[in-house]
Amino acid sequence: ADLILSDPQFLQLNDWDSQEFSQNLKRSLIDAQNHGLDASLFFLEVAESSHSEALLHLIEGSRRGLDLQRRVTNQRGNSCVLVLLPLTSAEGAQGYLFRLNTLINERFGMAQTLESLEVRVSAHDLGVGNGHDALRRFLYNECALNDQQVAI
Repeated sequence: ADLILSDPQFLQLNDWDSQEFSQNLKRSLIDAQNHGLDASLFFLEVAESSHSEALLHLIEGSRRGLDLQRRVTNQRGNSCVLVLLPLTSAEGAQGYLFRLNTLINERFGMAQTLESLEVRVSAHDLGVGNGHDALRRFLYNECALNDQQVAI
């Protein structure tokens, strides 16, 4: 029900996709803190190259049913994908990276990985020990996003 009630902070975001992603991110953070439900957040920053658009489409195509994704351009000028994995532990999130690397092998060749294709991967566990401040540092400092792209 709380996803229906829009926080004024979310309504200040520029578009519906940002609002929806931010609402679900906050919901996952609250669920982790109050109920011990796991959730993981990945930030995949793709360096500009001849294959970057195909790589971004591959990442976006790797979405599972509950996952949420948001493509943004960070303050470093790179295209990025935020991937929220609700109800997924840090160990389960490693399965997501394995699956993504398998897709990259199939699409770009067996020797290719996220790292070799210059994709910077950052992960954040929304678990009980990681509150709002830790998430803010992750999003705004490590990922170089701003409060008009995602809010918590």
